[in-house]
Parts: sequence; structure tokens; C-alpha cells
Amino acid sequence: MCDNGAGETDLDGVERMTNTPLRASGRITRALVLEALAKGKRVRLRFAGHSMTPLLAPGDEILVEPLPDTLRAGDVVLFRSAETFVAHRVLQARRRRKVPSVAVKGDHSLQGPETLARSDLLGLVVARCRGSSTLDLRSPPQRAVGTALALASPWAVRLASWMPGPFRRGLRRCLYRLAGLRGETGSGTMTFE
Repeated sequence: MCDNGAGETDLDGVERMTNTPLRASGRITRALVLEALAKGKRVRLRFAGHSMTPLLAPGDEILVEPLPDTLRAGDVVLFRSAETFVAHRVLQARRRRKVPSVAVKGDHSLQGPETLARSDLLGLVVARCRGSSTLDLRSPPQRAVGTALALASPWAVRLASWMPGPFRRGLRRCLYRLAGLRGETGSGTMTFE
């Protein structure tokens, strides 16, 4: 799913936004991403920030597909926040007053979840490319890890609310180890190069 060595993707139908010459005009690039997802195409974006550590690190590329009909706890979704795109994990999909909503949170955050209307979501992150390796987020082991992190997240927030900083960092490392992840740096916002 990653780079095929020639600087291009080995997947058909993927709109590669990571090396677009539109860096000076972020609005145009965002519009292209939105248009591609609306047309049912997959896009690749370069990741920046730290909210999804250790799953996603600055410089990783993510493959985003249009939203499926149903979302599950543990899925990683893309949404727009102000002038940027953000990727966070779904903790819970529900209906509030007949409006579908989703509770999302960055893996690295010890703050509570953010509730978004389903209409605010742009796409589903299905893979991470780091160097020459690809991590398929739809594989059964990764689905299990995602579900475990989604289930543990509310408890970690509650527990961390009364812990001093060093204990919070230790708790975060412990949760990642239990989920089988390594402590790498990561992020929740996208950049376009």
C-alpha cells in the first residue's frame, strides 16, 4: 500500500495528496481532498502532530477512504477542525435525538472525547505507511488493538484526571504496551507537501 519505489502508490484509484504542488494554497488542497472523497476515491495524506501516538507519527502517510455505512469503536476517522484535517479514533458511534453522532479522541490525549455529528466526518483511515512498511488498520489484529484502545480510553481519562504528570505518562506507556504498540511519536493533523 505504500510507496512502490518509484515515488508512486501501488494502489489503483488513490489520489496522492502528499506531494502536491499546492502547498502555498491549502484551501485548494483541502478542496481537492474533499472532492476526491466525495467521488468515492481514496486519498493519501501526510500526517503531522502528536494526538495519535504511537499509531501515527509525523511524516507518516495515511490512506483515507470514503466513510462506510457503519463505524465501529476503534476505527480511525478523518474530520475537519477549523482549517485543518484531524484523525482520531472512534470511541463510540451512537444516535442523539435521531442524529447519528460519534465520540472521537486522539490515542495520545488524556482529555475527554469530542462528540461529532456523523456528517462532520470525511473519511476512514484504513492504512498507515511509514518508510517502506504498511500497517493495514482493517486487519483483525489491528481491529482488536483499536477496539482495546477505544474501550480503555475512557478509563484512562478518569484515572489520569487525579494522577500527577509522571504517572500519567507511565499509564499511557502501559496502555500502549498492553495493546501491543510501541512508543513512537505521532499526530492528529494533516499537512500537504
